[in-house]
Amino acid sequence: MLLTAAAPTLPLALVALAAVGFGSIQFTSLANATLQFETAPEMCGRVMALWTMAFLGSTPIGGPLVGVIGEHVGPRSALALGGIAALVAAAFGATVFGWRMPAVTRDGRRVAASAKASD
Repeated sequence: MLLTAAAPTLPLALVALAAVGFGSIQFTSLANATLQFETAPEMCGRVMALWTMAFLGSTPIGGPLVGVIGEHVGPRSALALGGIAALVAAAFGATVFGWRMPAVTRDGRRVAASAKASD
């Protein structure tokens, strides 16, 4: 989004928007798959309901806010605000949750957290 906000011409902005769309689809697909694979089967419906509320429920709040900023300050500022918000959210998530990747053995099986701690 920051590249889109800084794009000097419409063709460059369209290319940047295509990259934003691709990244958005990748994020949504990865997040959905991760939630479904990491959640206990009996809790999957509840977790996905909360994810949907958080993901789609924030649009009625953020959409009008960005629209007002775009109308009064300019569309570049609104896009820049969205890009900065995404970077802040990514930094917050990385700080709070860390860059945790599950440990996997050579044959593709996951290592339990208790087994990793004892190593």
